[in-house]
Amino acid sequence: MLCDTLAGSLPLESPLQQLILAEQDVDQRSDLLLSFLKSIHRQQQRDPAAAIPSNGFSLN
Repeated sequence: MLCDTLAGSLPLESPLQQLILAEQDVDQRSDLLLSFLKSIHRQQQRDPAAAIPSNGFSLN
C-alpha cells in the first residue's frame, strides 16, 4: 500500500506511473519504484568536491 501511495503521489511520467500501479505482484511493483528512485537519486547526487564552498580569497 505504501508503494502505491508513493507511486501515485510522486511526479512520475504517466507511462511509468501506470506501469508501476498496473503491476499485480507487490514485490515487482516495489522493485520498479525502488529502481526509479535509485536512478533519480544517482542523477541528483552532486560531486562531493563541488559542495565545498569557495571563500573568494586567494590561496597565496
